[in-house]
Amino acid sequence: CRQEPLCQALKEPKIRVESPEDLPRSLSLHAAFQALHAFRREQGRLPRPRAPADAERVLELARSLGAQQGPLDEDLVRAFASVSAGDLCPMAAVVGALAAQEVLKAITGKFLPLDQWLYFDALECLALAGTAQLTETDCAPRGSRYDGQIAVFGANFQEKLGHQKYLVVGAGAIGCELLKNFAMMGLAAGPDGELIVTDMDTVALSNLHRQLLYRSADISKPKSVVAAAAMQRMNPDVRVTAHQNQVGPATEMLYGDNFFRHLDGIASALDTLEARECQEGQRGQAPGHAPWVPSTPGSLQAPIWRDAVSGAAHHCWTRAQRGHGGTCWLWYHS
Repeated sequence: CRQEPLCQALKEPKIRVESPEDLPRSLSLHAAFQALHAFRREQGRLPRPRAPADAERVLELARSLGAQQGPLDEDLVRAFASVSAGDLCPMAAVVGALAAQEVLKAITGKFLPLDQWLYFDALECLALAGTAQLTETDCAPRGSRYDGQIAVFGANFQEKLGHQKYLVVGAGAIGCELLKNFAMMGLAAGPDGELIVTDMDTVALSNLHRQLLYRSADISKPKSVVAAAAMQRMNPDVRVTAHQNQVGPATEMLYGDNFFRHLDGIASALDTLEARECQEGQRGQAPGHAPWVPSTPGSLQAPIWRDAVSGAAHHCWTRAQRGHGGTCWLWYHS
């Protein structure tokens, strides 16, 4: 597979997209990255977070590339420039996984390497409530390990992350990735934050190649205990507690309404079909205080529950039907 020289690939990018409508966005990002590098050469730094003057300068530089790159989405370039000094752990994880995949291709000589430009963004996060009103002061560095996140979402958002109370169900392959990201993000790292991880399994040799928090010395130890210790090594401020319980009908007395009432959210990290089937369950009645869930791995489709008071629609998982309405113990707002 012959690779084109970088200078030629920059001028004539091969960009594969899912649909033709996505191509202008990728071309605009292609121009924006080149403009960002030009800005850094010119100023000796990255654009300051949420600094309008810096964003406009990046846009000017991107416009100079517009004739050869195609139509330019100027709002996209401004948004890109305003957060380009940021550093988000989940985004780094995606890029790192892709880079590792290409390294393995090169080492093994198997499979074709990428022969294209690939752009992955999550600029929709900038549409979150309150984000559009952030100022340069809100996003200025604080000398904190979280300055990369503050540059994107602001200091108040980071403070709220520290106060969160979360339950993570499962500490397998998905759970390890979630817990690593939560530790690096500073979730529950504030004085009144709390993160509980529960998993009834122990570390096995077969886990080590895909569950990044475990090592050979951890074999036969409880996953939740080892994962919690690994989180605290990454971020000593995270307030994490390990449980070794299954969440379901058998532990209803432990994980009941009083337990869930004080939580801000639950993250499902179940990675077996049996556990997922137990979680998915059937539609039931959901209490008004049920916590919010940010995401659920895999492709499970959740039934929709509508709040009788507010009318808001929620996706809801319940335990298996047992002759009554049951309790919605995993849900998220949409």
